[in-house]
Amino acid sequence: MEIWIDSLDEGIISAFKDLGLLHGVTTNPSILSKSTMDPRGVISKLLEIQDGPVAVQVMGETKEVIIQEASILKEISDRVLPKIPVVPEGVAAMQVLRDNATSALGTAVLSFRQSFLAISGGFTYIAPYIGRFVDEGKDPASLLNFLVKLKGSFRSDAKIMAAGIRSLDHLFLSAELGVDAATLPESVARQLLTIPEGALKALYQFQDDFGSKRDQLFNHSDLYRKCLEI
Repeated sequence: MEIWIDSLDEGIISAFKDLGLLHGVTTNPSILSKSTMDPRGVISKLLEIQDGPVAVQVMGETKEVIIQEASILKEISDRVLPKIPVVPEGVAAMQVLRDNATSALGTAVLSFRQSFLAISGGFTYIAPYIGRFVDEGKDPASLLNFLVKLKGSFRSDAKIMAAGIRSLDHLFLSAELGVDAATLPESVARQLLTIPEGALKALYQFQDDFGSKRDQLFNHSDLYRKCLEI
């Protein structure tokens, strides 16, 4: 499963990069609006601090403007992935972009009919909004399952990206159902890196039990002595 970070926080992005977990970074207009930097500066910084794609949403409401804005985003870098809302105008724009070999992420998917349009429309990634689906009193598993099955029925190469994730349960559900990718807000990303108290207790117990025998095992190595100096 691809893990993306839905945040501008450089610390959490770097942490996931160091762990080999980071595939890319997603943004949205709300996230970009909170930065003191201009949007192009933010995008450039995100491209600089990690090696994967950066997803950025178009703001146009017509087919023509969506195509134009997606093309402008691709001029910034080939690694910029335009986010296009899965509405009729967005799906129509995607047909032109696909013919031009332009990848895009279909975003704001909150229904079965949007899922059908997204799979049929040729989007590279499709992002169902789990949290908002739950807000409507619906089971997110039903939407995710539908997308996974629809992808198989259409023999589609699209990757389903769980978005709007609000808890680790949402992440684990997505993984269990065979969703291809998930983008994590900073809060959930930090939860994933939190070590359970029971695991910490076990590790501390091992340290206490082993005591001086640690030196007996490792102290003959120059590498170990260098570790102690760090």
